[in-house]
Amino acid sequence: MKVYTVKDWNKDGELTPQLFQEVEHEIYSDMYCVLPPYPLEEVTQEILEHQLGLKFIQTFCVGEEYSQDDDGYYLYKSFGKTRDGKCYYLGLRRSE
Repeated sequence: MKVYTVKDWNKDGELTPQLFQEVEHEIYSDMYCVLPPYPLEEVTQEILEHQLGLKFIQTFCVGEEYSQDDDGYYLYKSFGKTRDGKCYYLGLRRSE
């Protein structure tokens, strides 16, 4: 799967990377600065690291909710960055 770029984002104005797709660092930075970010649940980070075979040095949820789950919890677009500087879209997740 190719890296999701700012150019991809600007095609229709919607941020639509696929789950676990690598995103350009500029997208990661822009999403981090939307509002103060929320932390990703620690247990969720651990599960994702194991599932993907990656170790994240930073994860976060975008500071604006995107939707709600069936239990009424807010879901946020989430992202992670690895030590080598690769950034990934981690899907819609709960924050802590």
